[in-house]
Amino acid sequence: MPSIKYIDGSSNTRERAITTASQGTTANPDVFLFSSDELGAKADTAATTDTGSFSLISLFKRLLSSLTSNVGLQADTAATTDTGSFSLISLFKRLLTIVSRPNIVYANATLTATTDTQIVAAPGAGVSVYITHLVVQNITTTATTVNVKQGTTTVLSFLLQTQGASQVIAFPQRRDFKLTANTALNLQATTANAITYSVGYFTGA
Repeated sequence: MPSIKYIDGSSNTRERAITTASQGTTANPDVFLFSSDELGAKADTAATTDTGSFSLISLFKRLLSSLTSNVGLQADTAATTDTGSFSLISLFKRLLTIVSRPNIVYANATLTATTDTQIVAAPGAGVSVYITHLVVQNITTTATTVNVKQGTTTVLSFLLQTQGASQVIAFPQRRDFKLTANTALNLQATTANAITYSVGYFTGA
């Protein structure tokens, strides 16, 4: 018959048969009962609460279920807001999109008209244009004003008085100039063919 070793109250090593009925006797009071009730069985379902009468296996299954729900899965997409019901993985993916600057797109040309020149089209609902840097230079002898616009609204304006006059702005990372969501980036000069420009930008939420 299978047996198991154990230490009695006097620190002596003893053996007993592995039976559910072997719970100790007057002659051998140190024998204890090995019970699987607390441990449970593989088929036990997950516990439904953190309290109550559940086996260890049931409680562990509840823990695993909670971890899957709260931590999330590899396939979880990035959270769309800083609040709401999202897994930890979704929130971490959102953090990565915030701290990681996307690839910067560059636009360089001359403003050939005095009307608005679209540099970046409206990117869509919930998406904004972020300006990383802006360089404008007057290539004529005519004093010219350059307006930077989100849609039709002027947000920055520069007066370049003489030929060679320029304005250079480089925004710090994560302090990029953000336009209102779903508005185009336009440039407009008061003199045609007077201004060259270089704009760095990316789009994001």
